[in-house]
Amino acid sequence: MGVRIFTDAGSNLFASYLKENDLAIYVLPMPLQIGGESYLCYEDSIDAEKLSAHIYAEMKQGKAVKTSLPSPGLLEEKAREEIEKGNQVVFVSLSSGISGSCQSGRLIASALNEEKGRDVMATIDSKTAGFGEGMVAIYAEKLAKQGLPFAEIVAKTTEYVERVRSEFTVDTLKYLAATGRISNLKAVLAGALMIKPLLYGSEEGKIVVTSKVVGRKAAIKRLVQQVVGNIKDKTSKVYIAHAAAKEDAESMKESLKEKGIENVEIAFYDLITGAHVGPGTLAVFYEGENREVKRSLL
Repeated sequence: MGVRIFTDAGSNLFASYLKENDLAIYVLPMPLQIGGESYLCYEDSIDAEKLSAHIYAEMKQGKAVKTSLPSPGLLEEKAREEIEKGNQVVFVSLSSGISGSCQSGRLIASALNEEKGRDVMATIDSKTAGFGEGMVAIYAEKLAKQGLPFAEIVAKTTEYVERVRSEFTVDTLKYLAATGRISNLKAVLAGALMIKPLLYGSEEGKIVVTSKVVGRKAAIKRLVQQVVGNIKDKTSKVYIAHAAAKEDAESMKESLKEKGIENVEIAFYDLITGAHVGPGTLAVFYEGENREVKRSLL
């Protein structure tokens, strides 16, 4: 009996990345619609980087994007396939604070465990998104490859969630304003004053504003400072995700390198959550000692 790791498309784990890094993780696809076009992120046939560039370009032109929850039916079907093979399943979901993916996973796990009379599936709330969620899934996958028991994988991965830090800045607040997370009035005011908020995935798995600065360069500098001040191990992997802001991502990578943090990977920000923060978003994900952060109001 083995343990199979599942996650959803909000994890930033594109098929190409999984293949390049020999990661045995099943990524549950999620629907995305824009301008009359529909996509299933991320089917194997999709070039995730090309699609990301296309979608963010369309968003810059004012086209609205809609995302939907992953199919509960597909999750249950895939989980049952593994259970029938004698495996157990650990599903790492998008934060319950921003998506219903976690609740769907919990309901399916509860039903399957009751049906089988033993623990065959567990859902872990990543309390984050993008590469933060991906980091949790990768951590669980490594434990599974080591042959650890199901219960220990669940316990250790749940503990790890509390050390994954997710910090980002956005180019404009209008996309967050549209989700209701920041009022339209504040979004308009911030844009007029060139204020750039620093945002964070909180201990509760929600998006909170930690501070604000004037200008894009200052925002990037602050992100670098936060990584340097909070990273647990400077040799550990740091992920930078950008929503069509590669130059800024490269600049941030160089700044981190100057601070002795060299194990940095850059990729497009996943579209499922990127659709809600918008083009120009720059995010960084890494392991810290904890998720604690000082908050301030925007």
